[in-house]
Parts: sequence; structure tokens; C-alpha cells
Amino acid sequence: MLRRKLMAGLALLAVACWTAGCGSTSTTTSSTDTAGLNIFVGDSPACNILSYRTAVTNITLLAEGGGKNAHIYSNIGGAYVYVNFAELQDMTTLLHSGTIPVGTFNQAQISFGTVQFAVFDPTRNPPSNLLPTNFSNTTKTFNIQPPLTAVKGGVYGLRLDLDVRHSVGVDEQGNLTGDVPPAITVSTITPTLGEGFGRLQDMRGFVMSVTNGSNLSQFIGTLNVQILSGSGGVPVVSVSITPDTQIDIDGTSASATSKTVAAILGGSFVEVDGYVNSQGYLVARSVAVEDQENVSENRLGAIGHIASITTDAAGYATQFTLFVTDEQPESPSILDPTSFATVNVSDTTQFQNAARATNFATLPFDGTSLQVGQEVVVHGPVTKGTGNVTEISADSIYLIPQTHDGNFSSAVQTGSDDRTGAFYMNPCGLIFQGLPILVLTNSETAFVNVTGLSGLTPQPELAVKGLLFYQLPGGTFNGVEVPPGTLVMVADQIHQLP
Repeated sequence: MLRRKLMAGLALLAVACWTAGCGSTSTTTSSTDTAGLNIFVGDSPACNILSYRTAVTNITLLAEGGGKNAHIYSNIGGAYVYVNFAELQDMTTLLHSGTIPVGTFNQAQISFGTVQFAVFDPTRNPPSNLLPTNFSNTTKTFNIQPPLTAVKGGVYGLRLDLDVRHSVGVDEQGNLTGDVPPAITVSTITPTLGEGFGRLQDMRGFVMSVTNGSNLSQFIGTLNVQILSGSGGVPVVSVSITPDTQIDIDGTSASATSKTVAAILGGSFVEVDGYVNSQGYLVARSVAVEDQENVSENRLGAIGHIASITTDAAGYATQFTLFVTDEQPESPSILDPTSFATVNVSDTTQFQNAARATNFATLPFDGTSLQVGQEVVVHGPVTKGTGNVTEISADSIYLIPQTHDGNFSSAVQTGSDDRTGAFYMNPCGLIFQGLPILVLTNSETAFVNVTGLSGLTPQPELAVKGLLFYQLPGGTFNGVEVPPGTLVMVADQIHQLP
């Protein structure tokens, strides 16, 4: 049963900084009267939704009063890009960056392919249900509020928010009907001083090329990163590196230099936290460099949820089942999204987290830290085992930023700043099997729609974003006693849902 909201998230689609003219896949006018446009996507999570994956085949901004339309992405020669709307939760990411003709645009027309929709179902083995969907209207038109007026040379932003309650149909008994037409709100946004058009978190892809140095004084290098999957062109994002960018290689984080930029190898899987500035450049705050991928050797990065786990007598994971939501690079003949894979963990498997700055409580992540419900990236060779079961021999496992929905249960500790402390949350996802989550916060934790820890109540629901650890031995972290066998979320944001 759908509990509240489905998260939306759109991992990136054909991105590049328009001002530098790098790598954009947008369709633009031949006129010199153009402006820059960035399109962002975000929404809140929902319980038990594992996948909402579809192909985007067309995006067109419709001009007001008969002006020239802006063809952002067009299905020319069968081109399309796959997007999994359930990959990001309560985060914002970049859908597109490019140029458009000047004018006023009051509607956005978007075309979608068939939706692959999967929910967690503990009554099944493996525990998911890939539901047949009814989606007859493949092209939908959405109003832009307020209308976007683009002036020559300007840089603008649009935000797309998925209204989950109207994107997933349920009957009177709360059962899913298979109706999944995306209901999207499109709004015009303006940049702020600190974060430009907004923070972009956990953008994933693999490095196509590295450029050391830049003709712009604020940047010291650029990463060209392939993202998403599809046909008719390779979506590539240009990530600008500054001296303040934190680059994490082999678990060691440091401010970027020409040496550290040059150390990033082609084919490396990366996760980027950054923002698009008012000039249209994607600026990286941090880059986590993970393993190198190699399709010819069946080596991929598999992204997904841990659905079940096997441990030894000491509590170390030896094997777990992963529901795969995406892979980098795309290779469905090797690893199919919206499917399960068996992950084999060995003594040589490396454990890291992809957002070191978020782990302010410095919780450890090792073979005892894995638990059902976590989202991870698994790197290693993929094979077909007994009974044609997909198996991954894990060279490394990365804990990634994630959001979980639930209800405040009880306060544990509240600091004088009303931000630093801890509380228990009851997650609504069935995947957690009723286990509570202990949420740790600090002075940097953002509180949305609620003033601080003292304002938390059992209703309404919360979406908590951060890193989810499993603390088998227990201990004291950030001044809070953590009992053995506890799920611990180190929170980057607490969002009280409307």
C-alpha cells in the first residue's frame, strides 16, 4: 500500500554548462538571441517504492502568444534517455542545461515511455513486485508557474516537482491500480548567493575524460562525466573543479589541486555534490572517486537497496541480496535494472561511504555495518551463477546518501541550539521489518518546515536525509549513547512533510 508520497528524483539528463558550450545535448535555435536554461528535479520520498523508471523522449517549452518553442530534448531518430524517478529522495538534481531562444514560456510538454514500477513486497521471494502499469497518455503538458521570461544572455532555472499522490493510483482499499501518469509541477526559480540555483546531491556517473587547468581563474580542472542511459547520444555533464572542491580517492579526502585532479582516472565511477552557479557552471563541492568500471570485463557499479543479508557468527556480512535500481555504465545484458542480484562479500572487499563530510559523527562502515534497508553502490565483476542468478563479487561497497520516511517516536537528546542531538524515528518502509532508526543531528543539520528538534511530533511524517549506518557493537557517537544492533541515521536534513 502506498503510504504517502513517492520520492522523485531524476538523476541527470544530458548536461553541460551552456556558457562554455560544453557537451550539451539540447536542441537550440540558430539565432544568436538565446539565453541559458537549467532544469532541476526534486520531490519527497514514499514508502515501499523501489523503482519508477521510464524513458524521456521529448521535452519542449511552449512559447506564450505563438512565439518560438524551445526544444530541450527531442526524439530524433529514436533517441531517448532512461530516468529512474525513484533513485533520489528529497534531493534536487539537474535534469538539463543548455540554451533556449528568448521569449516567454508558459507550458512544458514532456513525453514518457513505459513506466517500470516496482514496490517492496515482503510476501514474495525475492521481496518485490514489478507491477504492470497503465500509462496511455505518453505526452503530458504542464503549466509553468510563473511563466519563464528569457532575455538574451540571461541564465534561468526551472524546477520540476513530482506529485506522487497523483502519480501512483490506488483504489478505495489502498491497493495499487497500475496507473502511474507523472503529475509534475513546473516552477521558475532564481539563483541565490550561496548555492546558485540550488544544491545538487549524489549525482552519479563515470569519468569520460579529465581536463587539468581552465581558462577561468576560479576553476582548476574539469571532469566530463557520462550519466544515465539510453540511445541516440551519450549524456555527459561537465563538472567544474575549484581549489575548495573536496576530492575523495581511496578513502582519503583533500582539497583539490592539479595533482589530485590528474589522479582521477578515466572510467572511474564518481558521486558529485555541487551546485549550478548563476553563470550556468556545475561547480563541485565534493567528488567521491570510487572504482573503475569496465564493461568488457563485466565490471559495473550496481546501485540499489539491500533486501536481505547473511552474516557469519561474528556479524560480518558474507552475502546479501540487492534490488538494483540502476547501474553505471548501462549494460542491461550484464545487469538489468529493477532486478535482484546476489552480492558476495569477501575478506578483501573494501568499505567506504560516498559522503564523508555528512558523517559528522564518524561512525565506522565495515562488514558489520550492512543492514536491510540501506542504499549502497556495489563495484565488481558480474556473473550468472546457479539457476541463472545474477551474482556480483564485491570489490568495494559504498554507503550513499539516502532519505527515509517515517514518524518521530521519542526524543533522546536536545542541545541548547535546538539542532544538535538525537531522536528515534519509526520508518514506514516495510523493508526495515519494524526496526526503529536513531537519528543523530548537529548544528549543520537543516530543518525544513520545522524549527528544530523541540518542534518534532509524531505527526506529520518526516523525511530524514543522510547516511544510514548499522551499529552492531554500539558505542557513543556525537555524545549520544547508541545501543548495540541499532540503525543510525547521521542526518544532513530533517524535512517535516506537509
